[in-house]
Amino acid sequence: MAYLLFIKWLAAHIGVLTLILLAAGGAGQLLLQRIPFHSHFERAVYSLMTGFGIWSTFIFCLGGFHLIYWEVLWPLTVAAAVPASISLIKHTSKLSFSKLKPADLRTGLLFAFILLTTAIALMIGIKALYPPTQWDAISNHLVIAREYLIQHRIVAVPGSPNQVIHALNHLLFTWGMALLDDIVAQLIEFTFFLLTAAGIYAYFLRINLPFHGIAASLIWIGNPLLHWIGVAGYIDVCLAAYVLFGLQALFRYDRERDVKWLYLSIALLAMAAGVKLTGAFFILLALAYATLLTLKGAIKFNSLARCCILALAIMTPWYGFIVYHTGNPLYPLFGQFNRGEFKIPESASAPGDKYFFESAGLPKTISGLIRLPFYQAFHQEIFFKDNNLGYLPVFGFWPLILLLSIWKKPLRWWSSWIFAYTMFWFASASYLRYWLPVLPLIAIGLCEGASLITAKIKISDKMLRAFALLPAVTVLLSIAAVIIRYHDRILHLSEKLPPTDLTSREKYLADSGFNSVLFINKNSAPGDRVFLVDANYFNYYCNRKVIGNAGGSRFNKTSGIIEWVTRTPDKSELRILKPEWLLLRREKKLPENARIFSEDGPQYEVVYKDSFCYLFRLKPE
Repeated sequence: MAYLLFIKWLAAHIGVLTLILLAAGGAGQLLLQRIPFHSHFERAVYSLMTGFGIWSTFIFCLGGFHLIYWEVLWPLTVAAAVPASISLIKHTSKLSFSKLKPADLRTGLLFAFILLTTAIALMIGIKALYPPTQWDAISNHLVIAREYLIQHRIVAVPGSPNQVIHALNHLLFTWGMALLDDIVAQLIEFTFFLLTAAGIYAYFLRINLPFHGIAASLIWIGNPLLHWIGVAGYIDVCLAAYVLFGLQALFRYDRERDVKWLYLSIALLAMAAGVKLTGAFFILLALAYATLLTLKGAIKFNSLARCCILALAIMTPWYGFIVYHTGNPLYPLFGQFNRGEFKIPESASAPGDKYFFESAGLPKTISGLIRLPFYQAFHQEIFFKDNNLGYLPVFGFWPLILLLSIWKKPLRWWSSWIFAYTMFWFASASYLRYWLPVLPLIAIGLCEGASLITAKIKISDKMLRAFALLPAVTVLLSIAAVIIRYHDRILHLSEKLPPTDLTSREKYLADSGFNSVLFINKNSAPGDRVFLVDANYFNYYCNRKVIGNAGGSRFNKTSGIIEWVTRTPDKSELRILKPEWLLLRREKKLPENARIFSEDGPQYEVVYKDSFCYLFRLKPE
């Protein structure tokens, strides 16, 4: 019976995701009809990427009229998916399978590897079917996306670490939540994970190196950190996908000089900037590249003007929203330039920015730069690994792409972007996750570099055939390694199915350490407020209003008071606000007499504690 309920639940989620993909793909296809793609596969993945950006902007516009309702999004999604389905069926019916050539050994191996690679990716995606528990997703991104749906428009979200944020990816989460729930939101991010792998393969398919494409896709898929953030409500994988497709389109323009590719690249990179502030690096560099070509006479001034207008039009909703609230397009950085309630004195903002830029990574010196690749390969913990997960060591060998680019022009393109962004990353906030946008480029560069090496090796036909088996063996070993690593997910799925109703979902959350939030939900009054101390990842599952959060806490043995690094509202304001609940993440065991305030302030008592946190409740006066 449980399996039948799960199958029904799974079918509903896959069905809704399919509607979203059809609606997005149809919108992208309409816009990209005149782009000369190499294959139907390439057209499909580019259409999806473009369509997601179109739909996110469209939902933003709906929010301008307070129309982000499921009653609005459902019929609009179906209305867009139906013609896309009809078009897909008509197009598929025109394909003539009788013209296909009989499969040889090479084609059979290629098809088998594609199936196995897809199976591995889907195995990784099993985690997306479970309720979200990843930190940034439930402290920030999904909280914001849900609030957009509750408020029916894009708004500032008090109580989250970043009250306003670049919302292109978040509105896609809102779309999934409006049509069904947060599982669909996670599946949308997993779709970007798959689209990135597909985009890598499409590049190699165009240059007739399909096996190298599979190898490069596996290098991307095999990163442990992606198995954490690529199936959750994070936005980094979406950013990497837009950067990859945008730079591929710009590469096509660089080689073919067809201005349509230039416009497409600018559009996709502007969408990347709408996902996260880091994406602005790529669109600004792309516009600088277009300006340089204009000065050389390779591009007409009118074309450059269209590029600038296109980028501005796509980025305006996301950055305009941030500027409207904060006055600072670089928010949350440089808080001294914010205005209104977001303004932070420079005395408080500067140390925070300094810590953000310098707390992770190597010293920003020549010595640190020289050691960088070695640490990226073998000591990634210095860059703050999320959930103690990192990248495959092979990504630390990116300087090899710079070396090989001497002999192969396409590698100069990829190595230039890899080097430029890595230098930017090294000079700014060197957190491991922030390096993610160039990982697909490194995967492409390494595998295309491998093709250069094998092409230059002069060996006999027999030896060539023998060496040709090595990539196949390598791919099979990679597949086996991932299956061994993730076989537990299959076993977990068979033993503990994803929760399909509210009761089983609450049990899953209780088993995952969220009992304190469930306690608040069951024992609080509708108007109660919650303040989080180093526990903002409980925000998403809290049914009461979260009015703020603070950083790490420490117990002052002299005063008996629990102190913490404050954000808004600070501790003096809390004396006045008197939130009914205060949830503090447990770092060490607190003594029984530990207090939040001195005797002249509001008094709290511990009403629940476990190995994860302490929950305080305001005592009645």
